[in-house]
Amino acid sequence: MKVILEKDVPKVGRAGDIRNVADGYFRNFLMPRRLAKIATPALEKQAEVIQKRRIGEDEKRKEEYKILVEKLNTEEIHIAEKANEEGHLFGSVSEDDIVRVLHERGYNLIEKHHILLSEHIKTSGMHEVPLEFAGNITGVIRLVVDKLE
Repeated sequence: MKVILEKDVPKVGRAGDIRNVADGYFRNFLMPRRLAKIATPALEKQAEVIQKRRIGEDEKRKEEYKILVEKLNTEEIHIAEKANEEGHLFGSVSEDDIVRVLHERGYNLIEKHHILLSEHIKTSGMHEVPLEFAGNITGVIRLVVDKLE
């Protein structure tokens, strides 16, 4: 069944995309959640307009991400956490903690899903945290976890 996505659907597509999906998937999942409509010629023309506009927005966003990655390459981000004498944290530093500190420093473009931690940080010291943005733009945050006494 040919449908037009009204909202972004993980592993299916973004809003405005035209996709072929199984009838049952549309009836039981997409339609009840108002994530898609059946594609008609008029809606397909509207979807093309949305996609053209989105391409321009995506290019602008890619440039913003590139500038952001360049800025982050020159900085160290510090987080203070309680730790024992050996440097093991009593808690851990998660993606949410990193995003909070970055937002405090003015990096509002970074969201939780951009941070690629394999596991939460549990030791003090310098850590390199990988980032991944749309358009295959990647970067690294140099995160310093300081012992809070």
